[in-house]
Amino acid sequence: MTLLGQHTADELQDLVDAKDTIVSTLKREYDALAGAWQAKRPADDEDWRSDFERFSARYAKARKDARFALARASVTPLPGSAIPAEDEYEGILRALTVVRNGSYQKGDVQDLYNRLADFKGSSFAIPTAQPRATSDLDARYYATSGKVLKAADQTLDAAIERSQRAVAKSKLDNALPYALGALAVGVAFSLYQSKK
Repeated sequence: MTLLGQHTADELQDLVDAKDTIVSTLKREYDALAGAWQAKRPADDEDWRSDFERFSARYAKARKDARFALARASVTPLPGSAIPAEDEYEGILRALTVVRNGSYQKGDVQDLYNRLADFKGSSFAIPTAQPRATSDLDARYYATSGKVLKAADQTLDAAIERSQRAVAKSKLDNALPYALGALAVGVAFSLYQSKK
């Protein structure tokens, strides 16, 4: 969350890219196994396809809302990293994960993956779309502010050091006339005492 606790349009774009990859990988893996699954376990195949269709419909609606938010963001003068898109971001996550009573439910993305991997006999990799470097506003400002704060700290340290030297020099400069005055008074007093 990078803008006052809200995900931004750039982060929404990153999320949609990543989840599109997951959905297309699930579809591709199923298509590769569909014939064998239908032949060996037709009821399981039908159940998976039915759940995937419901999942796809949920995701398509959330993705449409996200695309609309991204289109709105693209016509504003602000960068996508400064435009909140929390509702659409959360909508994508809700479409993928059905959680009831603290546990995942049949038909969410993890369940679909698990059943597909179970039939396949092994897990399979889903490529992860990487976020763009510009999507995390807080990280950019944090990195920049760190440099600015370091420069400010160095400037302040230098100013304090100059100030301390000036004070020390000032004390010396002010002390010298007093010291000379005290010396003169001491010499005069000594001369006065010696003439008595």
